[in-house]
Amino acid sequence: MDAEEERQKRMDERFQRDRERLEKLEVTNEELKNITTRLDIIIENQQKQLEAHEKRIVEIESRPSRRWETIANTALNWVVTAALAAMVIFRK
Repeated sequence: MDAEEERQKRMDERFQRDRERLEKLEVTNEELKNITTRLDIIIENQQKQLEAHEKRIVEIESRPSRRWETIANTALNWVVTAALAAMVIFRK
């Protein structure tokens, strides 16, 4: 009976260690779930910021081309105006 009691004692100790490990793993698992949730939120916010930055970059990059279009249109208007004015002046 002494050997049986010793065996039971070892099994109880092993069972207790396993229980403690499982409890620690449960806590760790909950912490990982919380971290994952927070990371999902952070990633979502980063994605929104990235989209906003991309829109701003496209707008900033397109400004010079719009300036050249404005300059070209203004120059064309002046050329047409000068041509019309020359026609009116030289027609007389």
